[in-house]
Amino acid sequence: MLYASTVATLKREFGLTYIAQELRASSMNEMTIHSYHQHVRTQAAPPPRTMREEEMMEIHQREVNKFILNFSSNRPFLGHGGY
Repeated sequence: MLYASTVATLKREFGLTYIAQELRASSMNEMTIHSYHQHVRTQAAPPPRTMREEEMMEIHQREVNKFILNFSSNRPFLGHGGY
């Protein structure tokens, strides 16, 4: 409880707009620049998906690409304002 209230107090005192990321470490060995870069890569990585979710994403992407291809090929070329 003491830890949680201290963290909450720090956040409130500094303001949430000034705290961009929150990292937790159990030992000083975990507080390295390598650990920070690993954390950043992990946060930027896409979430894990099931096989079904992957299939649905592929289907969706194919449909979007098909729509874009059809939409762009069916538009008439208007030239320079119809002059």
